Amino acid sequence: MGVYVIGKNPKTGRLYGYSATNGHWVTSDDAVTWTDKGRSPATDFGPDSTAISVVFNADLWWVTTLDGRLWKGTVDTFNSWINVTPPGMPAGSTGRYLNAAHNGSALFYSNYGLTGPYATPKNPSGAFVYKSTNNGMSWTTVLSLPAARHVHCVRVDPTDPNKIHVNVGDQGSWGGFGYYYSPDAGVTWHQAATGNPIPGRGSSNRYGIDICCTKSTPGTPSRIFMEGDGTAQPHVLQYYRANLGPGMHHAKIDPTIWFDDAPVDGGGSWKGSSRGMIGTSEGNLFFITTGEAGTIGTRYGIWMAKGPWYTTPVLLEETPAPWDFPVYNYGQTYEIGTYLINTRYRMTRPKFAGQ
Repeated sequence: MGVYVIGKNPKTGRLYGYSATNGHWVTSDDAVTWTDKGRSPATDFGPDSTAISVVFNADLWWVTTLDGRLWKGTVDTFNSWINVTPPGMPAGSTGRYLNAAHNGSALFYSNYGLTGPYATPKNPSGAFVYKSTNNGMSWTTVLSLPAARHVHCVRVDPTDPNKIHVNVGDQGSWGGFGYYYSPDAGVTWHQAATGNPIPGRGSSNRYGIDICCTKSTPGTPSRIFMEGDGTAQPHVLQYYRANLGPGMHHAKIDPTIWFDDAPVDGGGSWKGSSRGMIGTSEGNLFFITTGEAGTIGTRYGIWMAKGPWYTTPVLLEETPAPWDFPVYNYGQTYEIGTYLINTRYRMTRPKFAGQ
């Protein structure tokens, strides 16, 4: 479609992105007609600073760029930005589309990277979550895991803005990895269970990369979803909100709900780790399955699953050869009118019964 869509204002519904043709910022209210704003992320943030996500709160917004920086501005003002990146972030940090979040009273940011100290387990970069109560002008470190590699995502729970969900990677030679939950906006943290095996792997933390925080739906349990990281087959894991909190470190984790020893094609051809997952505006699940650097599996796909149970995955796109792409290429996904939209494409969205 020629537009990289990276954000949607929850108050106005307006979409924000930039043009694949000239790189200019563009906006749209219907995903059909786009308005060129005459400036570009490259002009505003630097030639190597691809904009990958936007966080909103009232009349302010914060843009995460691929080089790991965070920029503050006023909504719909495209010529005035302030670099509010937390000081002291590890060298080699890069941006990720769920690195930042705002709960209405505080801004949260985290570090992610793959090179330099992020690639040396014996001298790790550490994983950190930062919090600001003054729109990014100063920061406090609220979660510090020096032995970990990086933070996969930070999410605010839509049922309670004080509940914060964080996934920290990676397994293997790094320490401190896992799913972390704070009931009080980062004051205290609880780590998810250890020693519970994921199907297809040995004993492991049940954690993932992205986290999907759903609103409570009448008739269904109140749950948190995430895709399993580094699994032999794609898995969506679920945590009941009622089980989160003190004691969850050794609690039994709720079962997987998708691909749990039963791939949708009835066989074992769908392989590999997950590379992205997010809830859409209609309450469905957008999910990517692929290999880690193309080393796992034989078939990979882009999926949608119907909410709120997420048990009926629909294949949107398949790539038969191994491939590995930056997750921001697909991560921000929206259902607008008749369209499913992200930075890769605009297509007619799948129709699920009752939606």
